[in-house]
Amino acid sequence: MHISADPRLTETEIYYNNLIKDLYNEAVPLLTSDPELERELNHDLSKLDTICIEIKKDLKDNVSNQEVIEALINNYRIKIRILNEMLLLLRQNDTIPDKSTDHEL
Repeated sequence: MHISADPRLTETEIYYNNLIKDLYNEAVPLLTSDPELERELNHDLSKLDTICIEIKKDLKDNVSNQEVIEALINNYRIKIRILNEMLLLLRQNDTIPDKSTDHEL
């Protein structure tokens, strides 16, 4: 759902959506080993998507409202922060050797 009234806002929305998509695609292979974490991430992103839809409804009423635009951008930044933190956690867990596979003599 793109907002066509302001081309700059549309460009911003495309930028953030592409960044979020790239981060999510990077996380997917790492999430296969932790289905609970994947469910949690998808739940959080879904809640933010719902908020984003509500913000966009407000924008349709008043596209020039800077406060509403800032709320939309903040929503995208929260998604990015969640994905970055998730990726950091997943990468850390991926680099910790699994002690159950260590074989001692």
